[in-house]
Amino acid sequence: MVEFYLNLNKDALKNTEELATNKSMEDLGDEGKNQLTYSNLRLDISEMYIDEKTETLVLNGNIYCGKEDLGYISSYDLPIDLDLVVDLVQIYMKKLGKLKTVLEATK
Repeated sequence: MVEFYLNLNKDALKNTEELATNKSMEDLGDEGKNQLTYSNLRLDISEMYIDEKTETLVLNGNIYCGKEDLGYISSYDLPIDLDLVVDLVQIYMKKLGKLKTVLEATK
C-alpha cells in the first residue's frame, strides 16, 4: 500500500463538479449521480526524487482539470522494486549507446 498526502481546492471542485458528475453518469448510469469522475486530469510534477534512506520514490505536484488547479498531491513511499531499476538501467544504456554512436560519428 502507498500512502500519500492530498490537498483539494474546494472552489475548483465546485467549478468542475457538474462536468465530473456528468462523466460519472455517462460511465456508470444512475449509480454515478453521487460520484465525481475526472478522466482528464493532469499532474504537474514539481518534485521527484529517490529517498535513499527508505529506498522509495517521492513525487509531488499539482493536479489539474483543464485550467482548474484541483489541488496538490505528495507521495510518501512509492516503492522501487528491482525490476523497475533494471528496466530503467536498460533504457538509459540504450540511450547512452546511441549518444556514443553520434559522438563517434562526429569525430
